[in-house]
Amino acid sequence: MIDPGDRTYPTVVTSTFASTRTQGGLTTVDQITILDNWTTSPDPTLVPYTMVQTETTQRTVSASGPAGAEPTVTVLSRTTTWIVWTVSAFDMPPYQPPQCPGPDGCAYGTIKPNYLCDGMRRETRCAAQCELRDWLWWCRADGGVDAPIGRVCSEGNQTDYKMLLEPCDHTDFKSGCPVCPGYERDWDSYGV
Repeated sequence: MIDPGDRTYPTVVTSTFASTRTQGGLTTVDQITILDNWTTSPDPTLVPYTMVQTETTQRTVSASGPAGAEPTVTVLSRTTTWIVWTVSAFDMPPYQPPQCPGPDGCAYGTIKPNYLCDGMRRETRCAAQCELRDWLWWCRADGGVDAPIGRVCSEGNQTDYKMLLEPCDHTDFKSGCPVCPGYERDWDSYGV
């Protein structure tokens, strides 16, 4: 990891990597470039910080064999918006997936609720911890192609949620866990 304080700002951090796969007589080579445009140093007093990341893939597909056709080159580009946070001692560690610790896979009531979830009468849960890069949490704002990451307001299943765009707290339970019997919240007593 690189300490963000060791860089000069503004800066563009470039990451590149490549992958090759062969299937059915075709060889595909992907050369991927990721650009992180940092206009200012990540200042802990200014979090969260919004980062728009650009990923460009140059894909070359060629036929195997001596008389193969000319390779086909395609350029794919996409942007991803991340909300970047500083690390806190109370964050859920990146190696610890959120759990449903109660009997029969249930979870207890939210220990540190988010006011947005309370306003929606939903439990504050953790879908999966945000990504840890260079001592900063990166929470994907669009939910990504796979699943939401970070804290969510959950209605008790994993398909009905609102992303909070912040790292999970060490007290958060897994999204989708039913609330254990006897731990249901009386929303009316909260005034919401």
